[in-house]
Amino acid sequence: MKTLVKFYEARQLSWVDKRSGESRTGWLQPFDMEQGQGIRPLQAEAMRMNRSEVVSPGDYEADFYLEKQNSGRLDVRFLNVRPIRAEGSKPAQVA
Repeated sequence: MKTLVKFYEARQLSWVDKRSGESRTGWLQPFDMEQGQGIRPLQAEAMRMNRSEVVSPGDYEADFYLEKQNSGRLDVRFLNVRPIRAEGSKPAQVA
């Protein structure tokens, strides 16, 4: 499926894995996802285990799918994310 998504600044989280005792790091990135006319945007957070998966804050067009976890929770998985307008970007100056 395809929709518009607004990503916000990601924040870094660190924790210790209880089973292995290994120190872990991840990035939590909030987003608002359009669901259609007349329906409020889905406000959620994406957990990224790899820093390279974090996108710059701004508006994007995204292909996504929903995945059911063993716990019964639904996760939003992003396949392709294409920038529409990044925050802080300036329009090109016309000469």
